[in-house]
Amino acid sequence: MIALATQRRVVRRGTTLIEMVVSIAIISAIFGVAATLFGFLLTGRGDGRRTLEQQIVEGRLVEQFRRDVHEATHAEAFDQEGSPRLKLTQADERTVEYRYEQGELARRETQAGKPVRLENYGLPRESAVRFALEPSGDRTLVRLEWTEESASRGMPSAGTSAAQRHEVIALVGRNIVAPIRAAANASEPSEPMGEAP
Repeated sequence: MIALATQRRVVRRGTTLIEMVVSIAIISAIFGVAATLFGFLLTGRGDGRRTLEQQIVEGRLVEQFRRDVHEATHAEAFDQEGSPRLKLTQADERTVEYRYEQGELARRETQAGKPVRLENYGLPRESAVRFALEPSGDRTLVRLEWTEESASRGMPSAGTSAAQRHEVIALVGRNIVAPIRAAANASEPSEPMGEAP
C-alpha cells in the first residue's frame, strides 16, 4: 500500500521531447510569417514614398504650367531633334520654354534673352510627353499630356502593361484678360460729376 501511495504523489515536472519539437515548430512558423510581413512592409513603404514624391513633383509641374500658360500672350508647340517643346511668350519680354528629354521636363525662363530660372520636373523615363495647341474661339488652349507605364508607379502588372495618362489643359492669356477689360472701361466716356442739369 505504501508503494501505491508514493506512485500517486509523483508529479511530472518536465516536458517530453515531442512537446518541445512541437513548440519549436510553432515558434519558428510565427517568426517566418513575421519576417515575411516585415519584408513586405518595408518594400511597400519605399514604393509608397516614391509614389508620393512623384505626385508632389507632378503637382508642382501642373501648378507652374498653368500659371505660365495663363500669363502668356502667345504659345508655340514644336518638336526639335525628337524632343517635344513648348514656347510661351509673356507680356514683359519674358519667354518660358518647356522641353522633355531623358525623363525630365525642363522649364527654362528667360527675360530679354538672359536666363532667369531653370527647373526640372522628373517624370518616369518611360513617359511619352506631348504638347498640343487647340483653338477655342478667339483663344488658344494648351494641352500637356504624358503617359507612363503602370510599372513605374510600383503597381504590379498581370502580364499586360497598362499606361496611365495625365493631362493638363490651360487657356493662353487667361490672367491678362482683366487688365484689358479695365483699360477698355477706362477709355469709355463717363458722365461728368458735380453740377446737376
